Amino acid sequence: MIPDFDNSEHFELLSAYIDGELSPEETAVIESLLADNQSLQQEYQRLLKLRQTLQQLPPFTPSVSVEQLSQGVFTKVAKRRQRQRWLWGGGAIAALSVTTLSTLFSPTPNIVPQLAQTRNYEQGLIVALNKMSKEQLNQNYDNSLMIKLNEPVVDFSR
Repeated sequence: MIPDFDNSEHFELLSAYIDGELSPEETAVIESLLADNQSLQQEYQRLLKLRQTLQQLPPFTPSVSVEQLSQGVFTKVAKRRQRQRWLWGGGAIAALSVTTLSTLFSPTPNIVPQLAQTRNYEQGLIVALNKMSKEQLNQNYDNSLMIKLNEPVVDFSR
């Protein structure tokens, strides 16, 4: 009894049969199927014709050697990396330029970091207070409003 194969199995078996890859038992099965099945015979003839056509094709001869091809690939990769470095560097320079210009020509100068500054009259007051003696401070100012820096307001020693 001949097994019932689906079309994909027929194709694989026919291809293996043409290439001489089947066992003697499988070869006998295919040959018996070819004798009984007209559509399988047509498929077999198409595969034989395709195989002959492929064998008649001229061999492929590359126009570039393997060394030249690999050298060309590595050269393109190196150029691409160099271009990416230039793009990243140019982008960083552009970002820095925009930041600098926007900081310099900003309508609100408070964005620019500054050192702490005191006004001149405050500096003069601080110098004058440092030069005053304790007696002068007591005479000129109300003691109830004064906070003594060397004596804490609240006693924490308890």
